[in-house]
Amino acid sequence: MALTKDSGVSAQFNRRALLKLAPALAVVPAAALSGEVLPPVSETPVEALFREWEIAHADLISDRWDDATEDEQEAICGRVSDIAYRMMELPSRSARDFAMKVTAYTVFGENGLPDEGQDRALWAEARALVAA
Repeated sequence: MALTKDSGVSAQFNRRALLKLAPALAVVPAAALSGEVLPPVSETPVEALFREWEIAHADLISDRWDDATEDEQEAICGRVSDIAYRMMELPSRSARDFAMKVTAYTVFGENGLPDEGQDRALWAEARALVAA
């Protein structure tokens, strides 16, 4: 396909020219996916705490819990709760953040959520997400 003279480009594309470009085009997606060209996506503060919470929560459901003393079990529960409370203090940046906060706070639904009188910020976030 020839380009018009109005475009200011005198090159002509044909199969041979496209085949020569193929190796260069294959590098573009690979570089983009490697993180070298595009910066890596960072976690939100809630996501980062949720990762910590998952690690702490794993102790609750592991063999370590069964072998732990009462003091060790209290420490594990305290760490899990502390992380969940810290998450609840942070604003959600997305529905995913909100779901992570609810998951951690309720320990996958084992505990209830606070009512609006106990945590107005949580329910304000819920209303904002529903209205979005």
